[in-house]
Amino acid sequence: MSPDDILVWLSSAGRWLTASILFVSAFTEYIFPPYPGDMVTIAGAVLVGGYGLPFWDVFLSVTLGGLLGATCDFYVGRLLALRDIPGIKKYRGYQTIKDKAMLASSKMARHGWVYILLNRFLPGIRPFILVAAGMGGMDVKMVMFFAFISSVIWNSLLLFGGYMVGKNLELFVEIFKSYQMVVWLALCALVLIFVMRKLLRESSRK
Repeated sequence: MSPDDILVWLSSAGRWLTASILFVSAFTEYIFPPYPGDMVTIAGAVLVGGYGLPFWDVFLSVTLGGLLGATCDFYVGRLLALRDIPGIKKYRGYQTIKDKAMLASSKMARHGWVYILLNRFLPGIRPFILVAAGMGGMDVKMVMFFAFISSVIWNSLLLFGGYMVGKNLELFVEIFKSYQMVVWLALCALVLIFVMRKLLRESSRK
């Protein structure tokens, strides 16, 4: 899904539906890492700057959704540390994966607050940091505190960037159109040069 598709999708929804979509999106990113949650957050920020969507609707939705997802990941780690999942041992590579997970969890126990504070800045591996925190036996209050700080900083940066795009949407569209024109002209020039060189070589051989 492209940023334009996300923007159109969100702008067509009502205020509360948009807030709900942003909340679920931020939550889903922690449950299914390939999901482009940050892109949806940026699209929400563009709606703030360009379409008048209330800032706090977006900020609270993505922050609370992310915290709920982080909490779920943390307790998944706790569950994995407390018991073996029935039937999972039969899968090849189980012991290797478990050893690596336990190594990560032991590091979390020593320097966990640093990893939790940075988790929002590490797309794709955010959920695994929270799972490792749960496996490492970190205090849930400390984990949620640093996860909240990380989320506030990261979301503020994303929302500021998206807001500036939204406020200058027409300018960015014009710049993009100009960029496309320059690229097409450059490609045409390269093709023309290639054809001319080939024609000159063939004529020189004759």
